[in-house]
Amino acid sequence: MKKPLTLIMLAAAYILLGFATPSPAQEESESIPEAAADKKIIPLGSLTVMGSYSKVCGGNNLSGVYTSAYFAPVVKLDPQDYLIPLYSGLYKKQRQIVNEEEGARLYTTIMSHNLSLMHKHIFSEMLTQRFSGFISLNYNKDTTDESFGDGLYDYRDYGLSFDQQYQLIKNGQDTGTLLIGAKYFFRKYPNYKTLISLATQTAPEEDEKDQNVWGPTLRYTHKFADQLILSLSYDYLFKDFTDKHTLNENGILQDKKRQDNVHYFKLNSDYKLSKKLILGLAGEIELNNSNQHYYDTMESASVISDDVFVPHYYNYNSYEIRPSLTYLFPLPENKNIVFKLAYAYTVRDYPNRSIKNSTGTYQSELQEDRIHCGFLNISYPLTDKLSLLFNADYTHNISNMAYERYYRYDYDLYHLLSGFSYKF
Repeated sequence: MKKPLTLIMLAAAYILLGFATPSPAQEESESIPEAAADKKIIPLGSLTVMGSYSKVCGGNNLSGVYTSAYFAPVVKLDPQDYLIPLYSGLYKKQRQIVNEEEGARLYTTIMSHNLSLMHKHIFSEMLTQRFSGFISLNYNKDTTDESFGDGLYDYRDYGLSFDQQYQLIKNGQDTGTLLIGAKYFFRKYPNYKTLISLATQTAPEEDEKDQNVWGPTLRYTHKFADQLILSLSYDYLFKDFTDKHTLNENGILQDKKRQDNVHYFKLNSDYKLSKKLILGLAGEIELNNSNQHYYDTMESASVISDDVFVPHYYNYNSYEIRPSLTYLFPLPENKNIVFKLAYAYTVRDYPNRSIKNSTGTYQSELQEDRIHCGFLNISYPLTDKLSLLFNADYTHNISNMAYERYYRYDYDLYHLLSGFSYKF
């Protein structure tokens, strides 16, 4: 019990020292309209609703809906202090494949609800500080007749975050920002239980995916005149699994708990080729190092001669690059039809995970996944607040893992969506 408590205290120390990362919901409330500077309540919000058609090649199609929204009634306490309650939500009824730790799973519906309360203090034009508490509820449905709340990979997050953002000025010109921060949260999987806990009431472990997560973040954004914006960020997450013991080469549980170290390196850039054309380039490196191993009984627990021990099963290295091209077609009243074409290529390697053939027999090769994604987004403004939307995307996943009894490795997936977005 001492180690989890120590980690929580360390996380709290990071927060109190001012090293936190903003949650996704916080990004929605970073800017407050100048026109509302004299108001005590500043409502910010957005609603997107789109009809959806999706299909996994070789399977059935699914017609559904995509809905996302956020609402933040910003309370201005004084010129330097703002209290920002924020709700953001997402509902997607469409064929979608989500990468879990062991492999990709096919879902028909995903829903999330996020609540946060932020205090934002403006020390000066050059320094802003934010402190937040947040809750995130996430639900998955494998089939259309499954009930929300029963998903094996449903999870909840409860956490705190803190960050300080510095405005960088050179020769009187705004040249960018530097953000330093950290966050801590507890992630709970209410429906995911160990097999051993289902077989006995005195199991040594039960909630194997529950985890305390904390870590710092750094983000640097630089403006090169009016043509180029470059953003670099680094995030580190330490995942301490509260009820998952490590395994030895004989499949026996050890006293030590599972711990993962995840590093994220991100690059985003936008370069204005002209007033109408913007070239984008993004990249991401994700490195996971875990002390957990995997003991495969080959679905024959009574026969140990064919068992396989896979050390550091959850280690992986992921590399992604995403070029994009945006074209602005001018309309009257300073409006633009926005066309965006993008492509993403991802390589994910597992340095210790051997592949299986279609019958489940281990092979000498290590698992490698290659993912190609294409995107087309069109936005047509009807008013300053209301826009029509059309989105299309296609994903082609290639893997040398041939055993797909429980997870998907080779698949083709596409979505077509159309609807509207309203912002206020």
